[in-house]
This record gives sequence, C-alpha cells and structure tokens, in this order.
Amino acid sequence: MAEYDFTNSQHRVAYAQELFMGALERDPFVQFQGATIDNIVVSIAETARDSSRSTIFLPMELMGLGVRADQLLDENMDEALFLPYDFKGGLITNAVPSPVGKVMDRTNLGLWRESIKPSLMKWFLKTTLQSKFYAISDHCTNIVSVKRDETIAKPSELAVGDVFDTSSIDEALKRAKNGYKNSDGVFYPPLIPYSIEKSNESGVEVYGDFYVMFVAPNSLRSLRNDPVYQDYQTRKAQSALSSAVRGFAGEYNGAILIEQPLITMVNGKVFKAGMLRSDSPAYTTAFGKSYDALDYYKAGDNTVTEVNFLLGCGACAMGFDLTPDYNEDTNYDSGRRVRAYIQSFFGFSKVRFMGESTKEKDSVYHDKDFGVIAIVQTIK
Repeated sequence: MAEYDFTNSQHRVAYAQELFMGALERDPFVQFQGATIDNIVVSIAETARDSSRSTIFLPMELMGLGVRADQLLDENMDEALFLPYDFKGGLITNAVPSPVGKVMDRTNLGLWRESIKPSLMKWFLKTTLQSKFYAISDHCTNIVSVKRDETIAKPSELAVGDVFDTSSIDEALKRAKNGYKNSDGVFYPPLIPYSIEKSNESGVEVYGDFYVMFVAPNSLRSLRNDPVYQDYQTRKAQSALSSAVRGFAGEYNGAILIEQPLITMVNGKVFKAGMLRSDSPAYTTAFGKSYDALDYYKAGDNTVTEVNFLLGCGACAMGFDLTPDYNEDTNYDSGRRVRAYIQSFFGFSKVRFMGESTKEKDSVYHDKDFGVIAIVQTIK
C-alpha cells in the first residue's frame, strides 16, 4: 500500500457518500423521492434490482362494488391488480488525474482530493439531473398548451404571445384532479396528489394535497406578469411552504411552483443541467439511453417553447446505488500520478406502463404517462 492510499475501504465508502450526498442536497427531485407510490419519484436501491433492470409495481384502483348486507365476502371480491413497470439503468463513471511531476505524499494527496471533490460532485449532479429532465419531457402523452384567448391548443398551434400564465396552470390542474378525455375519446386518469407535511411541537401539521410543478425561467417571468397570479399572491401568503420546498417559487391553487434553470450547452455538451425547450438537442445519457431532439414541441410559427411539467405521485422511477464507488489508482502514468474515479448505478424513467396481456392493455393506464402533464408555452 502506498503511503497516500486510503487506510481502508470504509474511508473510500465514506468519501463516496460525501460526494453522493453533496449532489443529492442540490437535486430538486430528491425531496419528492421515496420507496412507495406515495412519492413522485419511486426509488429502488440496489438490493431490489436485477442486474441493470429495475421494476416498480403500480397499484390500480379497485373497481368492484364490494359485498352488501349478508353476502359472503367471496361472492363479490374485488381484484387487486398491480401493473409492473420495468426500466433500465447502468454505471455512470468519471475519472480525474492528479497533477504530474511528483509522487504525491499523503498530505498533498489529501489536499488534491478535497480540491476535486466539488468537480466530481457537480459532474454527478449534472449527469443524473439532466437525465431526469430529458426523461420527464420525452414525448409526453398529456400536453397542455393554451392560447391567449384561453382556448386549448396543440403546441404546433401556438404562436408568439401564447405564453405561460394562470390559464395554463388552471387547465393542467383540472386534468390532474378530474382526468381528461381528448378529442379522440381517449381518457387520461387523474394524477395522485402529493401531501406536504410539517412537523411541529403539536405533532404533524398537514397543509393538504398539492401537485408539484417545475417551471422554466421565461415561463415563470410570464406568470408573474399575470394580474390573476399577482392578485392570488396578494391574497394568500405561502411563506410556510417556502421553507419546506427546495426551489420554491410560489404557489397557485394547489400547484407548488419550483423554478429551475434552462439547460446550458457549450460546444454540443451539457455545461449545466436544466429544463428543456423545443430547440433542445437530442441527448444520450451516460448509461446509453437516447432521447430525441424536442422540436416536436415547437410552436406553429417556429417560436421557441419551454417544456414545464406538473407531477403527481408515481410519475417517475429511479434505480440507484446506496453506496457509490470511489477509488484511486495509485499506479497511473507509471506511478507518477494518482487517478481518482467515481462510479454508481443509476437509472431514471418517466413511468409509462405498456401492457402485454389483454387485461393490462385494457387498463386506463396503458401507454400513457402515469403522473406527468407537460405544459408547453412560447417564451415570448
């Protein structure tokens, strides 16, 4: 063992967890993440997955009438149906070499190790977060686009001036609460709302059911210019929610607004992770999942649109390692340098159940986004 090696594997694990937790603290999705369908992001740790494939199970609504009076229970039992949703992931890995010129002692290596920690953490956050934004925005099945006269449209029917405002949120919330039937008679079921709780000295105070809405910068700017929104903010203070939700930008009629920046591309690569527009390019994740360019969301006059989204519980599925791997190769470059690397299993998918059996294909959830409504509006 070189004098600058980690003294044992526990130190490496602890260091990896520091990097991992640092990234999680900056990820706006993590606050809505958990192992059950009561979370917006249903997460599966490594103990529950099979190789590169993970599976979550979506409980369907019971539709029977139940038993009455003196009927026996088995005369009219309901059937609990759980729809499986499979998604894939893979290893995401990156490495950083130390400076060249000398074999580093323990002190120098410790300083270098601390200097690269922010870079590796930011890379891990950028890589995982951009995968999430592309997954959620990919070919959404329930899309809200509203024109200036408040008529419902398709993205291709939008034009300059059809910007994001309270009418956009109202339509998305109406669909989230009551479901939606399109012009072809296809029904999209309601979304499962998310409950926000706050602990205090009296126990748990529940603010109620909310839907989480991620909003891009131009859309939020347009919304704040809407007199209806301004009046709502004047009448209803939301400071209590602000302290509990990372990225909180406001609340409107039960929708928690979370502001996120737009994706920043430099030389064809993601410089900073963020939300997407109709001119966002195709993207391939670090574990090989490919997404199309988003030009199918562009307005009819080619005005750029932003893709905002409303999320309900069970909207997304994620597989990940509880303990990412961090290690250092002390023999790199003939022993002149040390190469540090981090790797972790990661998979993220928007839940869109695809039935196989006749009964599954008859489900109201077949071939539809389970908990995502996209709100596509122009930026000017």
